[in-house]
Amino acid sequence: MTFGLQIVVGWMAFVVIFALVTLAWAVYSGQLDDADALTRIPFSEKEPADWPGRPRDAKEV
Repeated sequence: MTFGLQIVVGWMAFVVIFALVTLAWAVYSGQLDDADALTRIPFSEKEPADWPGRPRDAKEV
């Protein structure tokens, strides 16, 4: 096997193993227990604050 192919296969194996470890951590730590938690997060009804130092367009003024 050429060196480039070894790097690609190794990277693919790393990504799969990392994903499986991350999924196992999420299940073990209880991150996936409450599926409705995101629907209960209150979102603010206010407009977002202006960015300090952001140049404004002529049409926004």
